[in-house]
Formats: sequence, structure tokens, C-alpha cells
Amino acid sequence: LNPTVAYIISTYTDIFNIDSSTGTITTKSYVDRENTEVILLPVVATDGVKSVTTTVTVQILDDNDNNPQISSDQNR
Repeated sequence: LNPTVAYIISTYTDIFNIDSSTGTITTKSYVDRENTEVILLPVVATDGVKSVTTTVTVQILDDNDNNPQISSDQNR
């Protein structure tokens, strides 16, 4: 007998979603690396009888979301 495992997150639910069947974690919203570099996301796996919790480390990569600024002094 192979019990069905469900994956659950209870924190950062405004930022992340987890597929309860596969455990695939996706983002719901943009995460700005300038504000947050790493998120420690607790994930619970349960078969309804037993459960185990682990922490997934989500490293936020930098996205060049700012236009370059050129000073007029550098153009001389």
C-alpha cells in the first residue's frame, strides 16, 4: 500500500504556492532581491498519519530591474 503524500506550506503563502500532490513550489508574486536575498520556507509532507517538516532554502536571484544611470561628468 502506497499512501498519498500531501505537501503543505503555512508561511509565505502570499509569495509562494505549493502543489499539494507534487510538492512543486512556484511564486505567486514578484520577489525583489534588493529587499530579500534568501527565504527559508518550511514545507510539511504528510500522509495523513505521519508528517515530516523540512526547510527549503529559496535563493532570490538578482534581476536588472533598474535602468542604467549615466552622469554627464563621465561623458567628457
